[in-house]
Amino acid sequence: REGSRGRLLCILVGGVVAYGLLSMGRPALIPPGTYTGQTGVPSFGFFPNHNHSGTLLAMGLVLALGLLLQGARRRKALFVVLGGLSMVAFIVWLVFSNMSRAGVLLAGLGAGTVLLLELLRRRRGGMKWVVCLCLLLGALVFYAAEEGVKKRLADHLESIEKQQAGAGIGMERLLESRWQIYKDTSAMIVARPLVGSGAGQFADLYPQYQRYSLRESGGRHLHPESSWLWLAAEGGIPMGLGSLMVVGFVFWRCMRATISGRDKGLRQAFLVAALIPFVHGIVDVPLHRESILWMSAFLIGLVLPEG
Repeated sequence: REGSRGRLLCILVGGVVAYGLLSMGRPALIPPGTYTGQTGVPSFGFFPNHNHSGTLLAMGLVLALGLLLQGARRRKALFVVLGGLSMVAFIVWLVFSNMSRAGVLLAGLGAGTVLLLELLRRRRGGMKWVVCLCLLLGALVFYAAEEGVKKRLADHLESIEKQQAGAGIGMERLLESRWQIYKDTSAMIVARPLVGSGAGQFADLYPQYQRYSLRESGGRHLHPESSWLWLAAEGGIPMGLGSLMVVGFVFWRCMRATISGRDKGLRQAFLVAALIPFVHGIVDVPLHRESILWMSAFLIGLVLPEG
């Protein structure tokens, strides 16, 4: 029912907001030494990798946008206020606190997709004004930011231009040396294409296949910087392709339910938010964080008519 989905949406947005608020006090909540150089030391949030906190915040931003649009559709001022304030909080945390390029890009992609779907679905002028104001707010916040992710993005692009001019390095530097890891991981997959190397064996067996991704410091690669490649490396190509087909089928069912069912506005917000970790999993490993994966599964359950 629409009312139940709306209440669940409020709870989900509130939960991600609570994560952000607790993250601000993380140094006082987590004992020293919990995070190490091996696991990674986050600058914000409780995941060792700030990109995973960025994934969660991006999902929260999309859900908050869905709450705001639902309030505008049903003329519920409380939903509009909660959604708007939550969006501001997520934008501030993404741009100024978490310092994750992936989080900002995923949030922008997700919010833009929801707004585009809303524009295509709605013909009422009032809703179009709401959508345009949301786009304007996001652009102003990003334009006004002199530090944080905006500065990192600008510096990163500038360094890429210099390196391209000096050494002709393009995609490899753009992906921050991940392309080399992908090539070595591909060699690892080809060595055992049917059964893989076994669950939990990537970090121990990967050095045998390192050719392009050797580090001067000699550090270990714990994962291949891609959830999908990690699955194929440890489980084999059949498992990787099978999982991809299952995920594709599930999201195809979700799209059909969104198009043909009721509560299209709420369902499209749930669907886009649930898809974010799977897209991010192409270039990172958020799908190996059980909490993020289970949140996507829960959102998928809210989209499908069976629940």
